[in-house]
Amino acid sequence: MHTHKITWHILGTGAIGCLWASKFLQQAIPCVLLHRHTEDQEVTDKSVASKNFVPKPAVSKTLTITHLDKSQSQYKVPTQSIADTAEIRYLLVCTKSYQTQVAIESIQSRLSTAATIVLLQNGMGQQQLISERLPNHLIIAATTTEGALVNTAETTNIALENRLSISHTGAGVSYFGCLIENPALVPKVIYSLQAIGMQKDDNISRLLWQKLAINCVINPLTAIHNCRNGELLNDSQRLTQVERLSREVDSVINALSLFKDAANTLKNVLKVAAATANNYSSMQQDIQHGRKTEIDFINGYLQQQADKLAINTSFNQRVIADILQLTALNRV
Repeated sequence: MHTHKITWHILGTGAIGCLWASKFLQQAIPCVLLHRHTEDQEVTDKSVASKNFVPKPAVSKTLTITHLDKSQSQYKVPTQSIADTAEIRYLLVCTKSYQTQVAIESIQSRLSTAATIVLLQNGMGQQQLISERLPNHLIIAATTTEGALVNTAETTNIALENRLSISHTGAGVSYFGCLIENPALVPKVIYSLQAIGMQKDDNISRLLWQKLAINCVINPLTAIHNCRNGELLNDSQRLTQVERLSREVDSVINALSLFKDAANTLKNVLKVAAATANNYSSMQQDIQHGRKTEIDFINGYLQQQADKLAINTSFNQRVIADILQLTALNRV
């Protein structure tokens, strides 16, 4: 019996969504990329209520991935409009954190009653939000340190054309686990996620916090200084800011008693910034391209926890304000 032959639908057709599609296809696990099509959307708005809407059949796109060693692989990946009506049983969400709720609402009517939803995203807060919104579905939180970029020159509109191209820019580790204790995790879900290199962790919230802590420091500071990750380390002013923000992150984590030992965000930040020295953070890229950032679900989530605990995180507040200001200036 092929326990792993379940079909995953992937919401979010950016670099990470395409990277995980390639991982599924490499292991011969069926997957479908869901896309939003403006034409479909107009048709949906006008005629779904009258049941006249006939979704376009799933079309396979060619996904080219450039591996870390610069070799390339190509996969045929089926794509489907979110306006389709086919049932979704296993869903992997790779959208930006602030898009999560709207993205899931767009396909909510297609979710089977026993659907499993994996949220593979930066930040925190959206996992709890979706768990509250969909109490009858199994919500799995996942985190990764894998890096990928869309090769924009080679990628055309997924809804209209047939080419997708990404580069795998950093090898990392990936974990998944449930936010609630002792859920009934279907063996084939565990099997298929482990087959694509994810490791099961029974304390996923600890891992989400560890990643959040690093993101709270590297993401906004690289965006504010418009620099690569490694450039935070070779400038005394930036390093002072790294240390200050790390201390504030630790004060919140320690007050929440999340780890057995005291948090050491600075040590982790220095390690990650050195290991990814030539990379640009996602927040720096968002600011540079005039996009909305995930600040509300990264430093914003930290600030919410600090406010609840009455902990002074004034530098974190300043960083949030700076990012919001930069976003407003750079919006195109």
